[in-house]
Amino acid sequence: MRGALGDRLLVAFFALFLLTPAALHILGLGQTTARDEMRDLVERPRFPTSLDDWRNLGRELDAYLADRFGLRPQLVTAANRLSFAFRLPAGKSVVAGRDDWLYSNFYGEIDQYTGLTLLSRPQIEGWIRALKREREWLAARGIKFVFVIVPDKSEIYPEHLPEGLPRGQITPADQIIAALKQERGIDFVDLAPVLKAAKASG
Repeated sequence: MRGALGDRLLVAFFALFLLTPAALHILGLGQTTARDEMRDLVERPRFPTSLDDWRNLGRELDAYLADRFGLRPQLVTAANRLSFAFRLPAGKSVVAGRDDWLYSNFYGEIDQYTGLTLLSRPQIEGWIRALKREREWLAARGIKFVFVIVPDKSEIYPEHLPEGLPRGQITPADQIIAALKQERGIDFVDLAPVLKAAKASG
């Protein structure tokens, strides 16, 4: 009898845990905001008026509810803290380094730092063409163009990266800088040496 009561209490607690975010969503309480997410939240789907709309309704509702369920800010924060406390993978977008440091990897910055992701010759040429277009467009309006290369966190603070992630012999930034030096028509500033020199002073 005691076992059955315990099972019922566990089921009731689990159901309450699942239903609380939904109830708070209906009441409009405990929801995240655009400021919390630093982006626009997904809007409520419109009533379907075509076959394609009906096909996409499930995906749109899922995205809408994922952005607005009750207690989202608190639950996301708790999940991140647990992952960090137990040194669990933080996801593809964040890499947990040593000494409690975190590194952004939204655009594959770590693979770029280690030299695993490099630019092809057509990509480098595309960069140069794009920078020339910007320079010419601004020059036609009497504006001087200077291209500033801002290094990633891993470039300035490599000592806190996870072990086994050495800097590659060449990175995409190195490729762009080498191409700009050969071009000699585009003024640019590489901030990496300046920031590395200033690192000791904070």
